[in-house]
Amino acid sequence: MPKVQVSVIVPVYNVDRFLRQCIDSVVGQSLQAIEIIAINDASTDTSGAILSEFSVSDNRVKVINLEVNGGVSTARNIGVETAVGDYIIFLDGDDFWTNGGMLQDLYDRCEEEQLDLIEFGIYRPASESEQPPRSSGQSKFVFLQQEINWTVSYNICAKLIARELLQTNQIRFDADLVVGEDALFSLQLYCHAERLAIYDRIYYFYRTHPQSVNSLGWNRNKLFCTVRWFELGIEAVKRHLPLGQRKHVLQSIANERLKKLLHRLGPVALDVLDEHALSDYVECWSRCLAAIDHEFMSSEFMNHEFMNRELMNYESVERDLLLGADAGLIRPLLDAVRRNDVRAFQAFFESAVYGQGRIHNPGVVTLTQEQGVTVAQSILLSNSESILCNFGGGVFVTLPRVKAHQLASQLHANRQPTITLRFKL
Repeated sequence: MPKVQVSVIVPVYNVDRFLRQCIDSVVGQSLQAIEIIAINDASTDTSGAILSEFSVSDNRVKVINLEVNGGVSTARNIGVETAVGDYIIFLDGDDFWTNGGMLQDLYDRCEEEQLDLIEFGIYRPASESEQPPRSSGQSKFVFLQQEINWTVSYNICAKLIARELLQTNQIRFDADLVVGEDALFSLQLYCHAERLAIYDRIYYFYRTHPQSVNSLGWNRNKLFCTVRWFELGIEAVKRHLPLGQRKHVLQSIANERLKKLLHRLGPVALDVLDEHALSDYVECWSRCLAAIDHEFMSSEFMNHEFMNRELMNYESVERDLLLGADAGLIRPLLDAVRRNDVRAFQAFFESAVYGQGRIHNPGVVTLTQEQGVTVAQSILLSNSESILCNFGGGVFVTLPRVKAHQLASQLHANRQPTITLRFKL
């Protein structure tokens, strides 16, 4: 049997409208030494029949039919256990790849540079007719066990991963998480990998539709998973990362989670959870902040040679967990969470101060054409992994570099008097 260079893992559940385009984008790859492991997660539409057709016409397509729906994490884990390729890549059944030379390109780069994983760009257009913006094709190399300041990219489908990395460290998806499973998996990859390349090339078309998982509404389980993966992530960082790297990584995770709590998860929790569940939810967040506070204030951490003297008092630690333009707004929320004070938590989100503060951090921004060009130019001046986009009037949104540059291209191309942008805060 010829050597399998890349195993493509495709979880499938009721996506027959999109599945042919998805699998076609894989079987048409110029890299031939691949296997396509499609896990039919008890679909009730014609997805199973479509996969059967592909398996008959191409012996590289291996179909695993599950009798009971187990969710995307279970399906992916089955794929990982089945895979025999040198590298593994994930593709959701309702998405597709935009370039037939993608796998060959990624595989060659991994082999040449002896990478543990390589990240590439994802395109989330408003419609399939939109063309992805140009990308530079440049690569940035990160030696994860040596560099202190690195930030986790959470999207698991934007990575080609050495299978040995997953097997040696037994990295798997947490099937109990319905939200955040990608983020936790990605964080574990970063904690164990040594050589990473960030490749500025857009290869993945991410389709959002009413039936997609990310389009479905909030419920109790989803809300608790948003903080549960945070708690598990803190444990993973403390367990696997050397001391000198923990500060930056914990700050990065905490800032991302707290920003979501401030702008989205907190108000949703008040709408979705009853009094008892809300108390449990706040307690989970309180445990997370307590774990980070304990780590930052430990004598071992304070005395470490990497630590800056500015961290020798609690106020500076507190400032590290405040979020730039959100600092004044979020402080009462942090206080409520640290005290595990449910009433204060609820009062914060119902307060006039929070309502007024939200005006400066909206999910919708309208710019004139001239303002849009100015914003685009400021974005393109930065090539950092995360770019703070300043829309004026106290409105700031931090985006990954690829998304920020996509936004800049969109703003430059706009010919209307105004343009309205919507962000998932």
